Amino acid sequence: MKNAFKFMIKAYFGGCIGCFGALSFLLILLLIIGVVLGPSFIYSANSIVQSLNHSLNQIISQPGLGSPNTNIDMGNLPVFEVFLTKENNPDAVHIDSFAGADYKNTWFWVRAPKGQSMDFNLLLTMPDRGQVQFGPTFKTDPTGNPVSCGQFGDTAPQPGKYKLEVQLTGTSVTVGEVEFEVIAEGK
Repeated sequence: MKNAFKFMIKAYFGGCIGCFGALSFLLILLLIIGVVLGPSFIYSANSIVQSLNHSLNQIISQPGLGSPNTNIDMGNLPVFEVFLTKENNPDAVHIDSFAGADYKNTWFWVRAPKGQSMDFNLLLTMPDRGQVQFGPTFKTDPTGNPVSCGQFGDTAPQPGKYKLEVQLTGTSVTVGEVEFEVIAEGK
């Protein structure tokens, strides 16, 4: 009986130490996997979250589902006037080209028909056919006055032909556009 008791105590402590060793091995293995493969797991999880977020935003912002433009009659859309001026004045001469060096003096404007109050985004198509959103979301002036949409950023645009489209927020419907050209120096 005395030997059986000693045997049980040895077995108990042997099992505890064995489990502790196995647990330590698993923790070290997880740590190594986390350090080596961790960035790819984090990147994958981040990509999944972003794609879900993008999908949910597309579903939520569809016309008729809570968008600021829910009262849009898609069969009778307004036409917005889009134009450029060489000064911060919508009554200045409208231009369709400018020298690359004049980009800081060129202003973008959008005018909606009187009585229209809608949120819109500007989509800029570059000479290489790439597209980017130009500026934040803007809102039309219901009195029919032009809305200033700003200027190019701090970097001079590359020479070539551009297109600026007005799209109603939450849709991909273009309700106005202007094509213009940035002329290279010396031409």
